[in-house]
Amino acid sequence: MNNFICRIINLIHDKGERPPLFVDFKDINSDLQFAYRYAAKFAAGKSILDYGCGGGYGTEYLSRFTNKPVVGFDVDAKTISYANRFYQHQHLCFVSTLNNLHRFDMIVSFQVIEHLNHSQLIIYFNKLKSLCKPNGLIIIATPNKNITSYKLKTPIFAHHFQEFTPDSFKSLLTSQLSSVKLYGQISSTTYFQVKNHSFSYKDTASLPTKIKVIRFLSQIPPVRYLTGRIPQFFKNLLLLQSGRVTTTQKLVTSPRIIANSYILIAFCHP
Repeated sequence: MNNFICRIINLIHDKGERPPLFVDFKDINSDLQFAYRYAAKFAAGKSILDYGCGGGYGTEYLSRFTNKPVVGFDVDAKTISYANRFYQHQHLCFVSTLNNLHRFDMIVSFQVIEHLNHSQLIIYFNKLKSLCKPNGLIIIATPNKNITSYKLKTPIFAHHFQEFTPDSFKSLLTSQLSSVKLYGQISSTTYFQVKNHSFSYKDTASLPTKIKVIRFLSQIPPVRYLTGRIPQFFKNLLLLQSGRVTTTQKLVTSPRIIANSYILIAFCHP
């Protein structure tokens, strides 16, 4: 597909909820790359399902590390159609429906669970358990409410139904899955700030004024409605932000560091 047309589709399609289409893995924000890079360490010789794959960049990346089937699933049929046209490997495919006839050695589900309401969560976990082999690995990643929406009534991101703290995330996973191990994904800069006691998610008073304004506006229903429907490139212009973020990320195990991590990553079994 013509690159100009791809860019136009992305501008219209990307409202902040879903990753862009028609992009190579290396061109995605580093904070979104990280969980896939870490999951790739376990991919060799495994069949893999990317549950909630979005544009498919991470699914394609994982397919580079195994010769077994790799499937990207997303409920948006148009997104799946684009992914199948853009990423083409012999053992890689994208689907918008799933059956329970085939089970996978590993399932990854990144930045999905926060978009689900309570009834959808039940379906979500039942699907993961039915699609994963009994001795398989399930890896789930989600933003940390401590960082994104601390003390806010509703998530700061308009497309998020609910967010989780490390404790609430682990409690939910433990109620549905087994052998849950929780980690934190944190930028190297923030990691050293937390280690030196110069940063804490609880210190909202020291947040930049722009962030304080965004937090305030995010709690106003009409603003949330509009924010969820405005293309991301326009929001970036308003906030004077670039669309690409590149930072060095770390995986941490210390509870205090996890509490201050931007992303929570859990390794589980069905």
